[in-house]
Amino acid sequence: MLSLELLGPIRARSDDVLLAVPAGKTRTLLALLLLQPGAGVDRERMVGELWGDMTPPSAAANLRTYLSKLRLWLADSTHDDGGQLLVQRRDGWQLAFRDVPVEVDVFAFEKHLERARGAVRAGDPHAASGHLRRAVALHRGAPMQDVPQGRVLAGRAGALTAKWLGAVEDHVAVLLELGQYETARVVLHEFLAGQPYRERAWGQLMVACGNSGDVQGALRAYATARRGLVDGLGVEPSAELTNLYQQILRGEPAVRLAAGATSAPRRIEPLCL
Repeated sequence: MLSLELLGPIRARSDDVLLAVPAGKTRTLLALLLLQPGAGVDRERMVGELWGDMTPPSAAANLRTYLSKLRLWLADSTHDDGGQLLVQRRDGWQLAFRDVPVEVDVFAFEKHLERARGAVRAGDPHAASGHLRRAVALHRGAPMQDVPQGRVLAGRAGALTAKWLGAVEDHVAVLLELGQYETARVVLHEFLAGQPYRERAWGQLMVACGNSGDVQGALRAYATARRGLVDGLGVEPSAELTNLYQQILRGEPAVRLAAGATSAPRRIEPLCL
């Protein structure tokens, strides 16, 4: 089994043995081809991803060299004929793992998200929680963080990060629906330590605290969220988050709303990274 992981630093394993992954532009080609299963990547797209608007006169020759290096790496990694794994089609180059079992974490992640959505539609929050938990656990850091990225890979990395952020909050929403408030609090404290501007998550933490009987914890969560937003971004919390705070102050039962109804306030991202 060849395992290829892009949800963090790129990593490859063959039967649980870590493999050295090609560096530089060969690594870029590997990621680009992996993210196009069942479809070819044409020469123009490869050149654009590798060099952007600064295409050198030697681009065609260099591209052939990088493809050759990738083919050799595939052959060594799978103990198979690399020429059968990296093939040229009419629509471009394609990875064709026909007789070689391969697992790519990006597709496992997206499959778990799809199954979680299906479980929610079927009214099975326990199954949804399991799939979301497994999806979130695949994330090891910024996707492809050690891969030289052009426009295509950078866009895909950003989209995968956004999906992961949403998956964490969706998982918490299901945990709250199941009444697993303490588990939700643990997940949220860890999540918010690295994502302090996610207002939906702060609202979820307030609900989890309130449902756990920790009203002071809910109020502290709001105060921490507000301080971070004001000091870090110069904005006040959203009306939804502020209304939830007021409801908790008044002791209203609204705090016991299911997670999906606790509103999804603005997801404000830092202006400067």
